[in-house]
Amino acid sequence: MTVEEFLQYVQPYYVKFAAPDLADRGRLAPHARSGKPRSIDKGKFFMQPKVITESRWKIAQNVEKNYWARVKCDPQEYLRIIHEKYVFLNKINSNCPEVLNPPNGRPGQALEIGIGSLGIGVLSLLDSPSWELTGIDPQPQIQPDGIPSHLQALHQELMKKPLEYIQRPAENLGLESSSYDLAACYNVLDHTHNPYAILQEIYRVLRPGGYFLLGLDALCLLNWMRFKAFIDDPPHPYKFTPWHVERLLPNQGFKVLI
Repeated sequence: MTVEEFLQYVQPYYVKFAAPDLADRGRLAPHARSGKPRSIDKGKFFMQPKVITESRWKIAQNVEKNYWARVKCDPQEYLRIIHEKYVFLNKINSNCPEVLNPPNGRPGQALEIGIGSLGIGVLSLLDSPSWELTGIDPQPQIQPDGIPSHLQALHQELMKKPLEYIQRPAENLGLESSSYDLAACYNVLDHTHNPYAILQEIYRVLRPGGYFLLGLDALCLLNWMRFKAFIDDPPHPYKFTPWHVERLLPNQGFKVLI
């Protein structure tokens, strides 16, 4: 299936902005979290996608590997990815710019799940130099080697920002609990092995008052059923509707803010 064919079925990116287990003190005020994230009750929510097998995830990852091998020498796709991430970040900035500001008195700790093999994620585009970024991805980091020199210069400029790239599946981050102020996961959850475990890990590593930015392709119910029944889509093991996403986040301890 081509990208163009896939886009016939998806709605625009389903943008969510959440924070851990919020008390109701105002829509965007900092909040403390309490308690532990709750485990998914798959029987409670009708049509909640089941966790895929390891072999199915390996198929998706092989497609991802081939995709990034193409992107590193495809200037059009390289620019499309950066533009798409910039648009997503700008939506957050337009609604609540204070969320993207680092904490006072210390560098902000930011985490991006599925940052991509090129090491440029949504949070790589933050304006403030006071963020320190950790990027998680199951694929090894690569460098562009077939794009024009001006795009190579752009890439080098973006990579000047501090980045710790960790090649690891996000289901087990291996990071200290309550250690990040901001987390992002853009166009990733439907590519993963276990999105529920990833959300639990994000909740665990966020500090009280931290925020989570989620961007995700969402299908209307009719197209979701068409995909499930008739369409083979190797890079996307999961198909989510907005209905699914509305329940994914609260069930892991998050409250959706916008």
